[in-house]
Amino acid sequence: HILSRRNKGATTAHNGAGLCAASNYAEEGDGWTARPVRRHGRTHLFDLGTPTGHHYRSAAPRLPSAARRSEIEAILIAHLRAS
Repeated sequence: HILSRRNKGATTAHNGAGLCAASNYAEEGDGWTARPVRRHGRTHLFDLGTPTGHHYRSAAPRLPSAARRSEIEAILIAHLRAS
């Protein structure tokens, strides 16, 4: 959770960052802040504030595009359908 469950953060894609447990615990330490940033129609983003006052933003990567069938896969499917 970007906004922790303890701080009423919802379990949603918008509030998720996919961080490891150690990162989640660290961002709950004194002086750290984390908040989701809304970007309509784009991948979500979160802002991480450090105890020194620096802020870092991290955006989710784009979803992978649809996989294209390889030539051999198309041949195998054609043979399977023919049998």
